[in-house]
Amino acid sequence: MIVQPVLLWSDALLFVLIAVIVALMLWARRQDALRAAWGRVARNGVAMAAATVLAAFVLIGLLDSLH
Repeated sequence: MIVQPVLLWSDALLFVLIAVIVALMLWARRQDALRAAWGRVARNGVAMAAATVLAAFVLIGLLDSLH
């Protein structure tokens, strides 16, 4: 059975959204104030636990979007 990937317009928008988020993360790393603020968040245990749960849901959502 040959698998052919299908790119729907909703998938394309999802990939554009991911690219924008990555670009904003890279931009925020160069801003001193944002880097300090996110550094405080990263040192908070509850925030990191929430980020782990959120990352799991995002990963499941991304895997679910594959056709």
